[in-house]
Amino acid sequence: MANETYDSVLATAFSDMMHVRAQQMRARLRPYVDYRDFGRADQIAYDSIGTVEASELMGRNNISIPSDITLSRRLIQRRHFSITLFIDDYDLKGALLEPHGQYAQAVVRAMERQFDIVAIQSSTADCFTGRTFTVDVPFATDGGLTVNATTGLTLAKLLNVQQNFNDAEVGIDMPQRIAFCIAGDERTTMLQIDQLVNTRYTSQLRLDQNGGQLRSVMDMDVIMFGANVTRPALSTAAGVRTCLAISEMGVCMGLQNEWALTVKDRPDYVNVSQVQITGTLGGVRTEGVRVQQVSTTTF
Repeated sequence: MANETYDSVLATAFSDMMHVRAQQMRARLRPYVDYRDFGRADQIAYDSIGTVEASELMGRNNISIPSDITLSRRLIQRRHFSITLFIDDYDLKGALLEPHGQYAQAVVRAMERQFDIVAIQSSTADCFTGRTFTVDVPFATDGGLTVNATTGLTLAKLLNVQQNFNDAEVGIDMPQRIAFCIAGDERTTMLQIDQLVNTRYTSQLRLDQNGGQLRSVMDMDVIMFGANVTRPALSTAAGVRTCLAISEMGVCMGLQNEWALTVKDRPDYVNVSQVQITGTLGGVRTEGVRVQQVSTTTF
């Protein structure tokens, strides 16, 4: 009983440290997505309506004609993720609660990285719609466009991305942020486009004053993802990387309110405890015209 109390206190303290770290390190795409709460449901829906148009009335005593409104329900499926750490009992308290919080920091980074991966996967994955979610809607059928920049990410290709959003009236009535998800190759290429960086034209590219990180290009927020990490967020196949331009609210994420954290003894190992963190995520594309794929060639 005493050991259970100690484990629960340790779990609570580590959980508190995780939440502090989570306030300091957020997923890169969190500001650009919508949210729904899973609650106790295994699956939830993103509900929306289509475009509503007004009808002109001619003369007097007009017949009332109802507008044909398209209702859309998109499935957000619950997906479970976990992190399991084995820690020697002699180092348990010191490892979990050490002042710099390296374990808590590593766990939070892993969970927030998973948030970005799920959001990116959901932005171009097939959507399941209908009353019972049996209608499969692929990315292209949903109105999603792909800009082919495999011959070079040029100014013309960036203007093409902007035009596609404008033609679909994304961000015209009300300004909307756009997350341009790229890797290092694309950053290097854009920094060499003279029309973007040369003040003889107009500066359409913004660099961070500290460190020179690329922050925006053509009014799109640049979101960088590593290409050589263990699990790259942006998919690459046969030398072609799929970058993404995601309009604000173009993806809806389903979340569980809290992470579940447990600290348990592992009797099958000598003096080893198991720290396990589980979380629930899910996502769906809200509308095809809010997401564009940009195919580029890796160096």
